Amino acid sequence: MGRPPRKELPTDTSSYVKHLQEKLAEEHHQVRKSQRFSCEVMKSSYDAKTNEVNFQAGHNVWFYNPQRKKGQSPKLQSPWNRPYTVLDCLSDITYQIRGGRKSRPRWYM
Repeated sequence: MGRPPRKELPTDTSSYVKHLQEKLAEEHHQVRKSQRFSCEVMKSSYDAKTNEVNFQAGHNVWFYNPQRKKGQSPKLQSPWNRPYTVLDCLSDITYQIRGGRKSRPRWYM
């Protein structure tokens, strides 16, 4: 019943297992190489569309704070808080900001 097998199965199972392991290792290597290439292409595509923003001391910025307030509809809440003043820059993503003259300065990323 059915079709005849295309290839004859090896009688020695150890040689079949060894051949299968080698083939799987080679396929695994090819997939990893393809994934690495795909990641590099996606990163370069993403980086081409981004704009680097550097804030200097004295710049006014809006602070993004997506926390929800209890008792108020999320649709009516704005995640952006008042303009803050940049006081200092520790790195490309870490800034010290202050909300007003009497508020204390805070570090944010």
